[in-house]
Amino acid sequence: MPSYSIVASPMPDSIKVNTVKYPTLPIWGFTGGSQGQYIYNQSSSTDFSLDSSEQTNIVIGILKYLGVVVNNPTIIQAANQEAAKVEANEKS
Repeated sequence: MPSYSIVASPMPDSIKVNTVKYPTLPIWGFTGGSQGQYIYNQSSSTDFSLDSSEQTNIVIGILKYLGVVVNNPTIIQAANQEAAKVEANEKS
């Protein structure tokens, strides 16, 4: 018969876990005004969740949608560097 021995190992102090999270779907709640305008309603709205690595891309996309074009590559590089700093600080 085989011989088995039980070795007690210490419990870990911490556990590292990687997860996948689906982003929250945005809901822009509004009511209709007396003149047919949209009136923002914060209580029925949900902000979208966004990974910090995508923040610069989303901001540039929103600016493009609004008609703002950033032609200066220095501005985009500075924004990317700032985003990288924020991401590094969040990871540390």
